[in-house]
Order: sequence, then C-alpha cells, then structure tokens
Amino acid sequence: MRYTQILIFRYFIIIFSSNILFLPAIAWPAIKTKLSDTHIQSTLVKHFPIREYAASARITLHEPQVILSRDSKDLLLIIPVDANIPEQSQKKGHARVAVNVSYRPGNGGLYLTNPRVIEFEMPQVSNKMSKNLKSKIATICLNSLPLIQIFKLEGKALKHSLAKSNLKSYSIKDGSMGLTFGFD
Repeated sequence: MRYTQILIFRYFIIIFSSNILFLPAIAWPAIKTKLSDTHIQSTLVKHFPIREYAASARITLHEPQVILSRDSKDLLLIIPVDANIPEQSQKKGHARVAVNVSYRPGNGGLYLTNPRVIEFEMPQVSNKMSKNLKSKIATICLNSLPLIQIFKLEGKALKHSLAKSNLKSYSIKDGSMGLTFGFD
C-alpha cells in the first residue's frame, strides 16, 4: 500500500511539473495593436528628405506617402524624387518602394526592412539615366529605411521582458497594420 502511494505521488509530481513547464507560453497572452497609415507616415516625415550626392546626379527623396493595401504583406511607399543631373534641369519623378517590417526585441522597436524599388518613373530622362537613378535610389533606401523605427513597444505594457518578446504576426487591412506580439 505504501509503495502504491509513493508511485501515485511521484506520478502526480511528474504530471504537475510538466504542466508548469508549459504554463509560461499560455500565461503570457499576446499583445495586439494597430498602426494606421497616418501614424506610419507621420513617423517617416521626421526622417525625410534624404539626400545623396553622386557624380551622375544629386538625388533628394521627399516625404513618402504610405499605402497599406489588404492584398499585400508589404507597406508601399510612394516617394517623390528630385534629381539634379549635370548639364540638365532638375527632374521630378517618384519611386514606389515596397518594404516589410521587423521587430527588434532588444529595444522593442518595429523597423522597416527589405526595401525594394518596384517602380521608378521620371519623365524626360533617358532609359540609361533612369536605370542609373533607380539603382541609386535602391541603394539609398537599402541604407536608410532599415534605420527608421516606426513603432516602439513599451515594456510597461507587457509586464514581461522585451528581450523575450517577438512579432508573432502582422496583417494589413483597411489602411492599418495589425500587429501581434508574443513570447517564446
């Protein structure tokens, strides 16, 4: 009888302790928030204009328009571009840049990542110059956009360590981005 009680007790301890090990994943619910396109745009305005001086042209990227389309996981930035090309007048056009977002748990920041110039238009510029400008704009975006923090998750709201949090998912609907943060 005593031996049976000890086995039952050990069995209970094993079951109970294994449930405790899995409890933290359940105990810390996901944090959900939304970012509007106007919020993202107002954050980006602080970082523009961006200027680059190259031998072929002086390029200025102005404040982008943010488009959040439900058909895509990308944020679309429509960026007005000015180019001062030597021996020509100033040219104006725009670039359409698709970007994703990434979360850095160390500081709780949500950043733009993986910028791709999907379209570049600048009337009255040769095809060769247009390709050159598109390449320069892609480099500018690659070097500058991933440095821009568009949102900061506050540690106080989590009641848990930011270092253990991550971006579980994000979705784009109706001009806003839904974010879900969780813990591993």
